[in-house]
Amino acid sequence: MQREKLNKQIQQAEVEKNKFQHEIRILSKQLECVCENLAQKTASRNELDKILAETETAYMKILDSSRMLLNVLKKEVGNLNKAAELKSNVT
Repeated sequence: MQREKLNKQIQQAEVEKNKFQHEIRILSKQLECVCENLAQKTASRNELDKILAETETAYMKILDSSRMLLNVLKKEVGNLNKAAELKSNVT
């Protein structure tokens, strides 16, 4: 009687163990998929970060060049205005 009861408990424990092992296999596969997906997304984000940094650097260079060009143009316009004033004063 006690042996049968113990046998039944063992069988129930084995069924439960098999159920958990099956769930672990399923969860392990899901975890593997999530990890692969995460790795791909992380790589994509890192590539985008690199592209954004390069773009920002190029933009800053263009901005600096534009500022220098604007300053040169302002200086040249000022020089032309002075030359025009001198010419009009002379004539």
